[in-house]
Amino acid sequence: MKKLILILLLPLSVLAQDFKVGINYGADANVGEEIELKFELFSINGQPVNATFLMFDVNWNNKLIQYVSHTIDPYNKIPNAQSNRTNWDGYIFNVDSSFDASDLTDQYNNWRDGSNSYSPNSDWSVNRFTIQNSEDINLEDAVVTLKFKILDRQGSNYTDYNDVFKISWAQLKDDRTSYEYSVTSTNQSISLNPGGVGAGDVVLTLDVPHDNKQDYGYSIYKFSQLEAFDWNGDGNIDGYGPKADEIPFANGNFDSSGIATVEGLNLNEYSWIHTHIVYDGQSHPQWLDDVVTVTDVYKIFQYSLDTDINGGGGSWEYKIQDILGEVTNDGVVNFDDSYELLAHINGVTTSANVTSTENGAFNLSALKDIYGLLDDSDWNLFTPTDNNKAFTIAHGLRGDVDFSHSTVPTSEGSEVEQQSTTFSKMSVMSNRKVENQNLDISSRLENGKVIMEIDLATEGLVGTQFNINYDNSILTLDNIVFDTGNEMTNFANHKVEQAKINIGSLDQNGDITIKTGIAYKLIFSPTTEIQNTSGLITFKITEGVKADGTKIKFNIE
Repeated sequence: MKKLILILLLPLSVLAQDFKVGINYGADANVGEEIELKFELFSINGQPVNATFLMFDVNWNNKLIQYVSHTIDPYNKIPNAQSNRTNWDGYIFNVDSSFDASDLTDQYNNWRDGSNSYSPNSDWSVNRFTIQNSEDINLEDAVVTLKFKILDRQGSNYTDYNDVFKISWAQLKDDRTSYEYSVTSTNQSISLNPGGVGAGDVVLTLDVPHDNKQDYGYSIYKFSQLEAFDWNGDGNIDGYGPKADEIPFANGNFDSSGIATVEGLNLNEYSWIHTHIVYDGQSHPQWLDDVVTVTDVYKIFQYSLDTDINGGGGSWEYKIQDILGEVTNDGVVNFDDSYELLAHINGVTTSANVTSTENGAFNLSALKDIYGLLDDSDWNLFTPTDNNKAFTIAHGLRGDVDFSHSTVPTSEGSEVEQQSTTFSKMSVMSNRKVENQNLDISSRLENGKVIMEIDLATEGLVGTQFNINYDNSILTLDNIVFDTGNEMTNFANHKVEQAKINIGSLDQNGDITIKTGIAYKLIFSPTTEIQNTSGLITFKITEGVKADGTKIKFNIE
């Protein structure tokens, strides 16, 4: 238990000599800990004070501090004295404005004469301490100590701990001579500034460019659970992360709107947050297969081509693409990464480093206002305050360099300053351009076969990707026919057991475009008699990319 020692020195005025008051804060304290108030009277000029009777009232805010205990004559200096403590809850003292609040004797006299009183107030409590002795009351040591527990102001109507404790009035006299001393107080009230004050409801908003926000979760650690990392070995902190075996202070999921409300955090204290795709222990969300597409493959290949004479200097639009595009764990983005992603869109598993339904998500998250600043070590740290209890979280997925499912950085300094130095087909400033184009897909019964055709009307495509599902209880795939142009590279992968077909085309150099017209034809054989083709074939991904990196989202007609 940490104690905050407050010495309340009740000043006296006697024989034209002033007695002063001081308040000494011995240590800081937090919510839930105890403070101790110590009442003393002393003479600063050395003249004796002959008093046999002391009575004073104190008020405290019972919503902010809670009475624990008291001790009258804690040092046993007046063992024969009569003493008493009386408590009233639900009252607050009305200071007589005709006199200064620190003029404790005049405040007492007016209360005694009935011109001043206490008013009902459920937030306040009163204690009255009375000490009477046949001999002088020892005024050189504490006459009373009071202990309080600091309460959390969240949930109350108070925004601070100002004036939580007040001295209302005091009477000091010598019963032997009927002499009354004049008591004044330099500091009539006490204010606190404890740590550990609850933040109440903290609202988190997930900013991602798609509609699957309910599949995201968050983990929060308090600052005491973190350790600093020096990844570069230069003596500087490069980031923070949870210590080994630490359990998150809070875990939860976002709702379909990307909102989550967290309780139990403290004001003005750092917390660390990481967002992730939720895994239920059995399967990852199916939409993870939509994250890495032909556009990402093309962009990474073009980045790898875009080098200077010494083999470096590829151009991105944002610095964070250098992290999102690195899927081979070698620390650089190059042709190895584009190969990994090319294999992925072909439906071939080459490693577990690419975000997908099979592999799961590779998450990157940060506070939105510093997301993408690679030289900032505080990506995941946030601090609730009285004026700010809402935070927006950005999230990126490995392989998603076109930001189809990842947050686009908006922070100043997150963009790449150096432009391309060589021949990249991509214009850096149009790197995230997206166009919507209509796509004509038809299916029919012909000579006992089911024929499905993809008719491309969009010109200038250097790549396409179509992920297709079919009903394998009715259909069997016979053949895939490509008519994309003699020089175009096509791909196809048929996962028979899953009834999935990945087809498409890609010229990674961006020099050859796909011929318009019926570019792809799939031929199926029905295993049972059917009257039409409705509902037998569905598309999961329909996407294209142009030479400048423009992403084409096809709308099926």
